[in-house]
Amino acid sequence: MVSALESCLDEHSGEYVRVLVVDPKAKKRVLEQIVQRPDQKSSSTAASQTGSDVNSRSFSYSGTNGNGRKSSNGNGIDPAVKQQIQQLLSQGYKIGLEYADKRRFRAKSWQTVQVAGEAVSSVAACLKEHSNDYVKLIGVDTKAKRRVFEEIVQRPS
Repeated sequence: MVSALESCLDEHSGEYVRVLVVDPKAKKRVLEQIVQRPDQKSSSTAASQTGSDVNSRSFSYSGTNGNGRKSSNGNGIDPAVKQQIQQLLSQGYKIGLEYADKRRFRAKSWQTVQVAGEAVSSVAACLKEHSNDYVKLIGVDTKAKRRVFEEIVQRPS
């Protein structure tokens, strides 16, 4: 199995390669992981580090107010989320947003929202517009062209 992955990585060097693990009984994906990016040099390094990106990211969701949404202040955004946005911006990262309805969430088919202008107000507007959807906050390192942070900040009620 590992040799097949290594040969695939060698064959597609300079390209993104994603590994999908499927539970055949449940007929659904249980893991979806990018193991190689165009800027990586060695395929053996990528193969040996499978899962390291997942462990370094935050996919948590906590502090709900009983209806599945985080509690918020008057502008419709949780203070912890606002603090996370400000922290990402202070580190020089860009803010991204994605949303998905229940069907797309199960299929991991997120749709992107354009963040324009002031980030906190854009996030608040997105949360309001997609109040019945999952909304994910993303921190993007534009120099390295990779995501450095992902967190679901809203779930449908």
